[in-house]
Amino acid sequence: MSDSNIHNQFELFPHGKRPEYHPNLSYLQPRTIRLQTEHIVGICLFLIITNVTCFCLGVRQGRGGVESVSEDPKIVADIAAEPAIIVSSVPEKTEVFELPEELAAVPEPEPERVEVMQIQLPEEVVDDDKFTIQVASFKKDTSAQREATWLKDKGYETFVLRKGDYAIVTVGQFNQAAEAKNYSRRLSERYKDCLVRRF
Repeated sequence: MSDSNIHNQFELFPHGKRPEYHPNLSYLQPRTIRLQTEHIVGICLFLIITNVTCFCLGVRQGRGGVESVSEDPKIVADIAAEPAIIVSSVPEKTEVFELPEELAAVPEPEPERVEVMQIQLPEEVVDDDKFTIQVASFKKDTSAQREATWLKDKGYETFVLRKGDYAIVTVGQFNQAAEAKNYSRRLSERYKDCLVRRF
């Protein structure tokens, strides 16, 4: 290979030169659209103003159509020919219809009577000097009895006391509050908020 051949080959592949712009091939080059923030805001404002203007023109055009219909002489004549209906907010006279005696004599069925049983909770008579551990309180007596039965099955001495609208489930009788506090630690796994109280 001669130096002239090498030189010719480099001419085919220029190094470091930009390709020349050919106007005939401009449609093949990729184009990018660059929008700045100002352009985007301007386009949005233009669209909003156009929409509001079209809406206003549509409302105005619609209103004009309604006015032209109401001014039509045929419709005005038809409306004038119809009798006016006057509606009063106060009734002039109400008619009372009487039922035949056969229908009026039918007795109304009495509602079914449901017997309600009062369950008296046994109240324990206990000394005022004793302490107990309150483990739960319930609105329903049945729930309190169920909880007390479950505790009795586990071997605890339980009482159900009535305080206002609530049934309180308590465990044990203790002479001192400290003794009840120590015993409440056994119940703390199931009942997180045990409360030591007087009977």
